[in-house]
Amino acid sequence: MSWTEAYAVCQVEQSTLAVVRTRSDADFLKKLTETTTKPTFKEKYQRGIYHLGFHNRLNEGWQTVTGEPMNSDTDAWFDHYQPERNDAKQCGSMLYTGLLINIDCDTRSVFICEHQLNTKVSPLGVSLTDSAQILHPYVGGGVEK
Repeated sequence: MSWTEAYAVCQVEQSTLAVVRTRSDADFLKKLTETTTKPTFKEKYQRGIYHLGFHNRLNEGWQTVTGEPMNSDTDAWFDHYQPERNDAKQCGSMLYTGLLINIDCDTRSVFICEHQLNTKVSPLGVSLTDSAQILHPYVGGGVEK
């Protein structure tokens, strides 16, 4: 799927494309993708790349799908690069290595959705979930063989 199609699928699933806020988020997603079954597709897909929730589609600077400015930590980007505002590659993804890259929005790839959960606290004050977020890879688009 293209980045835009992946964004739409996540919205239908009542989630968003996953947002990397810290290096530990990227490391978590990297480990998660390592344990995910690798699908095969009849269509042409860019392997080793996962669409994530950041973009510069409005040419207003890189931001997350939740409207936050993107972290400018260049260590999180492939080859310590952070894309320019006017770069032609306006959508965000992650390499299988956990590093962020900017790509053409029409690139067909798999993607990761982020689901928000309401954390519930038991009467004893114990959290019933470890985190307010659950991330899981949602492999979409194309047809598995």
